[in-house]
Amino acid sequence: MPLLEVGPLRTIMSSNFLGWVIAVSLPHSAPFMLEQIMPDTENRRRVLDDQQKFETFVNLMRSGAIMRSGRIGWDNDWANMVQLSATLTPFDPILAPALIVHGGADINVDISMAHKAHAGIASSELLEVESADHLVGLSHYDLVWDSIFDFLIHHAPQSGRE
Repeated sequence: MPLLEVGPLRTIMSSNFLGWVIAVSLPHSAPFMLEQIMPDTENRRRVLDDQQKFETFVNLMRSGAIMRSGRIGWDNDWANMVQLSATLTPFDPILAPALIVHGGADINVDISMAHKAHAGIASSELLEVESADHLVGLSHYDLVWDSIFDFLIHHAPQSGRE
């Protein structure tokens, strides 16, 4: 069962009051929040020990806690996430090149969703970072962003270039 389905993070994020408490308590509550999302100690250290990554995480959590409309918002997100994982098709309409980035150790979104998307999108590339969890873009920042820039450069339109 995914952590977000029954864990403390779901309780917090489904409550306007608790979401507000988290937003106000940041950055002090960030290590707790990070532990709920990223169980791997090394990945957490990569975020906690880097000021820029830490501030990015705090801002992400603050915006999520403030923007969510309590239980109604959480239930809507959860229903759509469950439906998405069950019906993650068709991909035929996606004609543009796609880079799919996923942490192989993500406990929040199963890696099978990334594999399914990759298999269904003809012009896709999959960057699976085996040791990364849900916040792969923070914990493995250089690898992910280098891959994104390489992907964009490789797939940039050629028209107008001589």
